[in-house]
Amino acid sequence: MPRYDFDVEDMPVGFAFHLSGKLESTLNRGQGKKTVSILNQRGSNTVICLNGAKGHSWHLSHEIQDALVIIVDPRMFTDLITQELDGISKDCRSLLQQKNLFFSLPMTREMYNAADRAFHHPYQGAAARLHLESCGLELLALQMDRFSHQDACREKPLCRADEERIRMAGDMLVQKMDAPPTISALALQVGVNSAKLKRGFKQVFGTTIGQFLLQHRMACAREMILSRETDVTQAAFSVGYSNVSHFIRYYKKTFGVTPGCHKQTRKSRIVLPGTK
Repeated sequence: MPRYDFDVEDMPVGFAFHLSGKLESTLNRGQGKKTVSILNQRGSNTVICLNGAKGHSWHLSHEIQDALVIIVDPRMFTDLITQELDGISKDCRSLLQQKNLFFSLPMTREMYNAADRAFHHPYQGAAARLHLESCGLELLALQMDRFSHQDACREKPLCRADEERIRMAGDMLVQKMDAPPTISALALQVGVNSAKLKRGFKQVFGTTIGQFLLQHRMACAREMILSRETDVTQAAFSVGYSNVSHFIRYYKKTFGVTPGCHKQTRKSRIVLPGTK
């Protein structure tokens, strides 16, 4: 697997939202400080401030690494939240003070949807750039809102083994989205009880098992409609919906338009020979 070394002298704050792939990074924070290792993979929201840091990263999966990263000057936050300094979390204070910071949390459902929209949209040219900017601003707002509530709602993190079991369960749901196992069967297959599986999905993926499955079903269906010769009924059946009306309703609730509108968008992108 590819490996990358980094040596950062002066870096702004970075917020990363990972939609796919699996990347492990090790950070050397300097003499006398403990080396930090962190895993970035689907569903992770990573916060990075690496002034004067060295380390390396390497891919742990052949899956393409899709991530949206927002780079911001820490001074910008001071201007944004001057009136709210008393209520911000310790992590946010560390960002404002430009201390080395390198940690990962699960994306919320709202973060996942905003990041996903940045990758999949019907726009081109200036409209596409404006759309990407709007997604970036929405993600930045969601990140700041998370900082304002983080200290009050932080849960005890899962151990590495349990986190891997939860992520394995997520992979199994994605692979079997057309006929997913029950929660009890899924829990049994990955070696945890149903209650821990439910709590684990909230901690690792920031959403419930049902919402996680819905997100990936809709994303897969949209990819089939936009990128392949797949009609709406075929897409519905492929992701596990026998009732096409139910599929269309959930699709519109997720993306704001019907699958038929997305299929029409795909057709409008096709340029015939001899035309501009």
